[in-house]
Amino acid sequence: MRLLLALLLCLFSLPSPRAEILLFGDLAGFTRSDPKTATDADKNDLVPRATLFYSGKFGKTRLLAEYTIDDQDGHLGRAKLGRELGEDQVLWLGRLHNPTSYWRSQFHHAAYLQATISRPAISEFESSGGVIPSHLSGLSLEGLSARGEGGWRYLVAGGFGPTFENSGLEMPKILSGSRGEHDSTLALRLGWLPDSLSGNEAGLFASRNHLASRIAGINEVEQVFGGVYLNREFGRLSLLSELYYVSNELYQSSVSVRDSFTSGYLQAGYQFNRSWQLSGRAEQSWGWRDDAYLAWFPEFIYQRRVLAVRYELARHHALKLELDRSHHYSGHAYNQAGIQWTFVFP
Repeated sequence: MRLLLALLLCLFSLPSPRAEILLFGDLAGFTRSDPKTATDADKNDLVPRATLFYSGKFGKTRLLAEYTIDDQDGHLGRAKLGRELGEDQVLWLGRLHNPTSYWRSQFHHAAYLQATISRPAISEFESSGGVIPSHLSGLSLEGLSARGEGGWRYLVAGGFGPTFENSGLEMPKILSGSRGEHDSTLALRLGWLPDSLSGNEAGLFASRNHLASRIAGINEVEQVFGGVYLNREFGRLSLLSELYYVSNELYQSSVSVRDSFTSGYLQAGYQFNRSWQLSGRAEQSWGWRDDAYLAWFPEFIYQRRVLAVRYELARHHALKLELDRSHHYSGHAYNQAGIQWTFVFP
């Protein structure tokens, strides 16, 4: 671990005209109420968060790192070294995002880049209650195979994934001396870009994860999931959608239990002008009630409807308003109103 930190410090100290340091910040306030659920009535939250993002290129070597801190905790989201193998191909080593989620690949930890305040529940990070691995420590290969004006984008990754604990999924350490089959992750994503200069993309993804368990009575969880995604722009109108099928097998002392569920979302946005954007999102899961693995995530949102407005206050500053109605695995349901100021500097 000390060797890795020393290497990162050395790379950070190297001068490079192609290095970039960005500070993403946001301050969000929420109020929740529902007369049918007294435990969730009139709850208010004020959530500050900041993410330091670094990207540098030294010849054919790349470095990317981001650190996020909020009112609860701080954690290293990504820290990876890359080597260019060709014009459109890079091999990465370090802590990586699981490449299956298109949402995370577009917006990572930066709220400023999102049109909404909230993320789809199925795309949440481990630290925010995510139910599928969003990080791994290992290797990944990403590239683009050009086909005319478009091409195929591919991402393949393998390494050590999170552990399954009473509090949910715990992000993997960057380095550890005790690793094995029971905390391994393999993932891939393949997408078609009809025009590499636009944001349009459609494709499929899959991942197999062995989650080592620290919960008494559960030895491990074998999780396999896959699905499809779409990002499409029609002038000022945009559509973003992902659909997941997730199979979970819990290995207990003498028996194993296999269940599955399906989850997805569809988000539509309309850009009125450079300043105003209106977005709506519908999230829905099926088969969630009978999944023994999901029972360990009582705050998982199996249904949500979101309406959000984003206003660009000034250069690199935005204000968002959001209304939503969410239903949780625990049975809690509430209405929520949120406001968020977010920025990126410089």
